[in-house]
Amino acid sequence: MVVFNDTFLDGDSVTVGLYDVDHGEYPDFGATPTESLNLPGASQEVTPGAARIALAMVSPQTAAIIGWPHQPTTVLVDEPESITDQQVAQLTAAARMPDGSTPYVYLGDGPNGDYLMVVYAGVIGVALLLVVASVSIALGLARADARQDDFTLASLGASPQLARSVAAWVFTKVPKAMHYRLAA
Repeated sequence: MVVFNDTFLDGDSVTVGLYDVDHGEYPDFGATPTESLNLPGASQEVTPGAARIALAMVSPQTAAIIGWPHQPTTVLVDEPESITDQQVAQLTAAARMPDGSTPYVYLGDGPNGDYLMVVYAGVIGVALLLVVASVSIALGLARADARQDDFTLASLGASPQLARSVAAWVFTKVPKAMHYRLAA
């Protein structure tokens, strides 16, 4: 049995629990398996972000040994290069179920490159938030430390309103904005 996460392996074996789902026995509901099988197993790593088809796959030979009916439902192709549309069409034409029907062929392309933009935007947003918070803290400390500098600013022609506006902005708006961001 091939599993797609090595946490299902116990050494070189996999334990499969059989549940009577027709009578509502599901492992999620705390039911214990009616029967267990210990099979030889191997792990195949799946590319991060790729569509996972199942938790495990069983070969037709293993299904025959266990006594399970076997019907091919999934073909897993692990190619180093992307599969072309022509190859997908060939797979669709070649795929036949035992009853003669043709299954739908799904091509999992793996992770999409658009998520990188979201990650980059998030990193830049966090960096900007840290910069604004750091500058605001520095301004607030400078204002608290430099009350006498208001007189210097006034002597250089700055209006008292300018000093009060900067102080009001630093002490009211920035902490509120930071509180809302941190609380969310």
